[in-house]
Amino acid sequence: MCIKYSALKGFVFFIGTLICWIHADSAGAGILDNNVSMDEKPVEFNIGAAKYRIPRNYLYRMSNWSGGTQEYAAIRVTYPALQPFNKETKLCMQHKTACRIYEINLHNKFPVLEDGAFSKEESQHPELGSPGPYGFTLFTKGPENSKLEFYRKNLNGNPILFLCLPNSYNGKKYSVCSHATRTSSGITISYFFNQDELSDAVEVDESLKKLVDGFSIGNEK
Repeated sequence: MCIKYSALKGFVFFIGTLICWIHADSAGAGILDNNVSMDEKPVEFNIGAAKYRIPRNYLYRMSNWSGGTQEYAAIRVTYPALQPFNKETKLCMQHKTACRIYEINLHNKFPVLEDGAFSKEESQHPELGSPGPYGFTLFTKGPENSKLEFYRKNLNGNPILFLCLPNSYNGKKYSVCSHATRTSSGITISYFFNQDELSDAVEVDESLKKLVDGFSIGNEK
């Protein structure tokens, strides 16, 4: 199966970040923790034309903490409760206790796999895929030592695609996945997760979109 480079070039960012995410330990993760806060005071800002009012303790990265127009912003929450940084989640957020965390990057414009040529090729040639876990069809690209895995499923006639990157570190095999998806409030969000979380990846995707949309206060005029 031929996958055009143009269909994947927007995800070069994903691949590099995936590798860093795989090799990050709790000490390295602490670099970003310097920007977390338990302050619940809302921060108003916009990503492109979309405006949001988000409590400070949900935010862990922004280009301008004073609010206003942002080049980038990111939210960190626990799952499934979608709780921000607070007394109850502090140890979890600081990677001192085992828990499930999602870091949601907010983008004005960002490519999504479902719109690309690769998604159309999969739809036209499902025979090139193989049965994957949890009702997904698995498509692969590249040699074994740098293979990309695409897990595809149809939801009400629309495809959803998760990109996974198998890797290894200190003799242990890992596979980290990513997804970029559009919200109803006007931005695209992207995030990463472990492959063993594919079991509820569709439900997580809906939950994260609803969370972000719940902070929307309209659009810039």
